[in-house]
Amino acid sequence: MTEYNILILTAPSGHMTLARAARSYLEDIPGVRITTLDLAGHHIEWSLFRILYRYLPSLMRIPYEITRNPHTLNMVKNNNIRRFETLLPSILEKEAPDLVITTYHGYIAVLDRVKDHYKFKYVNSLSDPVSPHPILFSRSADYNIGFSEASCKVGNKLNISPERIIPAGWLTMRCFFEQQPLAEIRQKLRLKDELTLLVCAGSEGSNAILNLLPVLFFTKHSRTFQVIFITGHNHTLANAIRRTYRLAARFNPGLPAIVVEEFTNEMHEFMAVSDIVIGKAGPNLIFESVASRKPFMAVTHFSGNEDGNLGMIRENNLGWVAENPFTASKLIQDLIRNPAQLNAKAHDLEKIAERCHQGGLFLREKVLEWKKPD
Repeated sequence: MTEYNILILTAPSGHMTLARAARSYLEDIPGVRITTLDLAGHHIEWSLFRILYRYLPSLMRIPYEITRNPHTLNMVKNNNIRRFETLLPSILEKEAPDLVITTYHGYIAVLDRVKDHYKFKYVNSLSDPVSPHPILFSRSADYNIGFSEASCKVGNKLNISPERIIPAGWLTMRCFFEQQPLAEIRQKLRLKDELTLLVCAGSEGSNAILNLLPVLFFTKHSRTFQVIFITGHNHTLANAIRRTYRLAARFNPGLPAIVVEEFTNEMHEFMAVSDIVIGKAGPNLIFESVASRKPFMAVTHFSGNEDGNLGMIRENNLGWVAENPFTASKLIQDLIRNPAQLNAKAHDLEKIAERCHQGGLFLREKVLEWKKPD
């Protein structure tokens, strides 16, 4: 059997989540070998990114807006070329990929230069579903996969061939669409079969979820419930939640049971046993929640590139936007009091979940089409 080599080029945080999603649709194809590489994570800007992610998400608007200027955009692209113009071709020589998939814009400028020389197929996953930044597009990719027609509109303004832009849905790992063994997961996590809130801080751990602790830990509720916290790579945040819980136990005998988990690759299991997902409005978390058919409540977001995600939640009836801590607290109290209202989102969640599934299926079908015959 002739081996079909796929190289996935990615970066930390949500870019790696997209890479894992792409891989999940391809790894069971016979004769396929997949290599995933992060060549960017050691760069200094990722340390700054983590600080803004956790503490100052509103400042993300500054680099987002500055880099939309054509002059600044070219400076960023030229910097990416300097970084990867030697490293990337050497990796392409070593790996000899039949297909390159990118989930991070930093590699695009070099790949666009060398694609014709190496003759690989090339798929670029756009990492913004609603208002994609111009830097996310590749002129030489066989396909730029975006969530909706919004990607086509931006691509047209950039004079990218329409056939190279596919609004095929958001790449979301296959496991989120699949049935999970609920009783087994609850037993493993020591959870009851009752109302469960999943509070997610995102891959790097946004401290904004601390604003929810007063309503969750220090407020008496008429109904019992339980809470799962996922704090990502933010160990300090996980400890803060545990300490606050121990403090609340002195004053509130009706505390909900909690599970505190740091970064996990089993998010699909936590979503499966939850009734609502609450967290930062990053696209991966939103669409993983949608694929699991769970309503989403946005309590924070990156200003700039994630602004459109808030409108997407509202317009598609996927959940709620409650970034004000007082509004979020009142909404959580209302949902705990009357969880039946969560069911009103079911039809629209199903519709968008199907669109997301199509993104992965499109990629899989193309690989099967391109794969060399035995």
